[in-house]
Amino acid sequence: METESHTKRITLNNGVSMPTFGLGTYGMKDSTVMARSFLELGYEMFDTASFYKNEEVVGEAITEVLKAKKREDIFVISKIWWDEVEDCEAACKRSLAKLGIE
Repeated sequence: METESHTKRITLNNGVSMPTFGLGTYGMKDSTVMARSFLELGYEMFDTASFYKNEEVVGEAITEVLKAKKREDIFVISKIWWDEVEDCEAACKRSLAKLGIE
């Protein structure tokens, strides 16, 4: 059962509307539970990081969520780790590939 979202949003300098609250995925390894929590609790944002070593699992959860929501209705944040700062662009591309999103 999907609930209506009541998440507040802010508008970034580039005009993108971003939720102020999201599903933190640190330590989560089950994409089904992650997707269910996202939908049932009305989240609009996934928050992950390369350091969490679960971006592929988060990507699977995003795929499940997209069966019920449009891509533009969800926001995804991923962060790079200290050992990736020398080539931020490559780190971002790796994260996007693991998440399975553009």
